Amino acid sequence: MKTLALLSCLFVFTSAKYVYHVNSDSNQDLYHVGLNSFEDLSRVCDADPNCKGFNTDGWLKKDVSNLVASQLVSIWAKETGPAPAPLPMIWPEPQMAQHGSSSVRVSSSLDCMITIDSPILKGACSRYRDLIFTQEDAKGDIVKLLIKVSNASDRLDIDTDESYSLTISENSAEISSKTIYGAMHALETFSQLVQFDFNLKAYVVHGSPWNITDFPQFPHRGLLVDTSRHFLPLRTLRQVIDSLSYAKMNVLHWHIVDAQSFPLESKTFPKLWEGSWSPKERYTQKAVAEIVEYAKHRGVRVMPEFDGPGHAFSWGTGYPELLPADFAKSPQCSSECPVNPCDVPLDPTNNFTYTVIDGLFRELTGGKQYEGVFTDDFFHLGGDEVQYACWSSSPAIQAYMKSTGKSYDDLYMDYVKRAHDIILSFGRTPVNWEEVFNHFGNKLNPKTVIHIWLDHATLAKVVAAGYRGILSNDGVWYLDGLETSWVTYYTNDPYENIPASQQHLVLGGQTCMWGETADPSDIFARIWPKSAAAAERLWTYNIGRATSDPIDTAVPRLNAFRCHLLERGIGSAPVFSYFPNQPGSCSSQ
Repeated sequence: MKTLALLSCLFVFTSAKYVYHVNSDSNQDLYHVGLNSFEDLSRVCDADPNCKGFNTDGWLKKDVSNLVASQLVSIWAKETGPAPAPLPMIWPEPQMAQHGSSSVRVSSSLDCMITIDSPILKGACSRYRDLIFTQEDAKGDIVKLLIKVSNASDRLDIDTDESYSLTISENSAEISSKTIYGAMHALETFSQLVQFDFNLKAYVVHGSPWNITDFPQFPHRGLLVDTSRHFLPLRTLRQVIDSLSYAKMNVLHWHIVDAQSFPLESKTFPKLWEGSWSPKERYTQKAVAEIVEYAKHRGVRVMPEFDGPGHAFSWGTGYPELLPADFAKSPQCSSECPVNPCDVPLDPTNNFTYTVIDGLFRELTGGKQYEGVFTDDFFHLGGDEVQYACWSSSPAIQAYMKSTGKSYDDLYMDYVKRAHDIILSFGRTPVNWEEVFNHFGNKLNPKTVIHIWLDHATLAKVVAAGYRGILSNDGVWYLDGLETSWVTYYTNDPYENIPASQQHLVLGGQTCMWGETADPSDIFARIWPKSAAAAERLWTYNIGRATSDPIDTAVPRLNAFRCHLLERGIGSAPVFSYFPNQPGSCSSQ
């Protein structure tokens, strides 16, 4: 691990003698030695003039001029021997990839030949040309990229097919997919295969020919961003969306409002955004709709969250009657807003509460499926951390409970059920945090999706009850835990303890960038590269394939992807630290 941590974007000189090639081997065996450390193997190879390198299984090689793909081992090639071109590294790892040992040049005038009429896909081709051909113009053998798509629909939802195939030969490149979104993922893979060779002054794909067949294991692969605790400008949100597409993540979970601030415009209830941090830190509905469309053009769904009944203090800035009367009189009601704790809930006994959420959700959804500002099928209704103590101080709530005989759990369920009924009537699927399931179990509408954050083990209970689930377990996929290693993100298994017959109910997972300590100054270094580790787990799932150490084989590719992000203007932190701690390559920190 210590040696691999020094790998560069494509390869590394660990001394003046050897170059590392991940997931590669040479069929030219010299002999086998019962050793496996780099130090021991390099010492043996140094002593044998016939040795040109060695693989990680302890085979010394008599020739390393032609490398082949290997899912089992990687190879160290002696610099003094023939030096094959380094293989490109793809993140997330494709489900199946075969390659050769040749190199082909790609013209910087590459033209996309698309078999359907799709403005979104045409825009993606133009965007990727700008991302790939960043240096000088250069001629090449591949001048056209044929993109064959069987369905021209631009609908993007949980059921969208994102599979693709990509082939590259000595003079052609071809993408095949069922949807435009699969083709976009193929373009990302293609962009990671093309490298600019500064010696040749050419754009080159090493390891050709390539034959890749790829698809995601999970349909929901997301990131939560929180614009209540700290406002995020539109430019930052667009950059976040861009970065998600580079890692083949397809959901932006927009936790847009919370107790601390309500930055979103409501035309039906215009005083709601009086709960924003300032008049400048707000989102108009037009701007939000443009963000949703921007995300769609990059294959990213936007799932909004309006947490309730808890975390609602900011709603009461413009409409105080939404909150429990006299909540501040209860010493058990956390109300140190706008700082934490700040957990004042809505009043679930006040009909005006439901008038507001009905009107707000109606204008944001357009009142029907795929319409409105937020067009996605999934609509997150929160439901976590409801403070009953804030209801206990309200005379009106206490009188209501006495007259109806209802408990605090009943009031909680009243809100959840009415919010579900409203959002279902608008053609949306309700998503709730784990506590809603913990409290009410199979009393929930069967369409409800449960978002796990407290206990990974709850996911098994959720799917056993027939509900679908999303995983974001705190301490594992929560990005505000700086001490959590990318390895923890990488090895987190959404299928843990889930029977094969129920795994289809596990939709996927998300990393969560809560906003208490994140704003535009540090958000990208907090998100990346840890979210990339989760992204490969959610896309590829079987990390490392048959390798004995999937972490060691992932390191050079994750380092390469970190460099990839930096080249595109995304401020990813180093793989093994929070900030660059020494001079060196983008992947040697």
